[in-house]
Amino acid sequence: MADAKNTIQTGLRKNDKNYKKFSYFTAGIDVTQQNLDSFDPYIRGRGRIFMHTPPKFMMKQFPQLTANFKSYIETGYKSVTGIGNMSVDFETFEGGFNGQKFENVSKVTDETDTMTITVYEQSGSPVREFMETWVTGVRDPRSGIAHYHGAIQNANTAYGEKYHTAEFIYYVLDPTAKQIEYACMFAHAFPKNIDKDHYNYESGNNGNVELTLDFSVTKYESNYINQIAQWYMFADAMDWNYLNFNPNANITGGDKVSIWYDLDLNNARNPYQGTEDWKNKMPGQLRADMGIANTSMGPNGTLTNYPAGSGAKNSTSIPTTGIANANGNKMFNY
Repeated sequence: MADAKNTIQTGLRKNDKNYKKFSYFTAGIDVTQQNLDSFDPYIRGRGRIFMHTPPKFMMKQFPQLTANFKSYIETGYKSVTGIGNMSVDFETFEGGFNGQKFENVSKVTDETDTMTITVYEQSGSPVREFMETWVTGVRDPRSGIAHYHGAIQNANTAYGEKYHTAEFIYYVLDPTAKQIEYACMFAHAFPKNIDKDHYNYESGNNGNVELTLDFSVTKYESNYINQIAQWYMFADAMDWNYLNFNPNANITGGDKVSIWYDLDLNNARNPYQGTEDWKNKMPGQLRADMGIANTSMGPNGTLTNYPAGSGAKNSTSIPTTGIANANGNKMFNY
């Protein structure tokens, strides 16, 4: 009988294999066809990070700088690290003539408090420019005052944590990029350091510059966040097939896109109306690749029937996250 309650994997990839019919390694390795259906190891290496809510005063004062930073770290990151384990603490009880002991669980703690994004710096130092502008607007390094680089003085924004911290959505994909293995939100994010030591000089050192962006964060995991991550997966749909690569993908009128990335600050696409709405706005072939049957306008402008593939089991979920704002023309609730 299937489990009836939600778990932390609800809305993500679920493993429904029958593990009672496979002996694994106890009698020696048997990877014949009769057993392979129950043998599906987790393979790491496909994580996606999105700046779900940039710091509001930066969007107000430096919209282009913020848009560029957001786009770059969402597509140009080298690594995302910092997810810690859960630890369990116990209270010890002792008694008897021999001082025998037993332990009762007292609390469970998520040890994640820092998230790190590693990127390569670009000429003109746009990453350092954004990070330093962000931090020094909250605490001026000379006066110690929060001025948001003029936004507070000009009454463009009030002062508060909600105006100068960010939120990130992070998820890990399975090898097909159709389903999510893990998802979380890094909330209340604020930089812990600004890298500048790469400006030091050393004879013969002409290498690239790798920046480590450390953020103080609070991590959340829930079924609701799983649905937000799923929405990002559909909204950020990409064609992963190398045979479909088109070097003119960004030219208007091109037959097909090879990378469909437009999650910028001034998103001109229709506001978020739930996962099903976004699936209807994806290119027909990509929808078919993700297991969504449809008859729609194909890449060549003709009506084409795209049958469903194997698809993700979570494709019917319709999240109710309020990401679109009242203006109805942006993804984020600024």
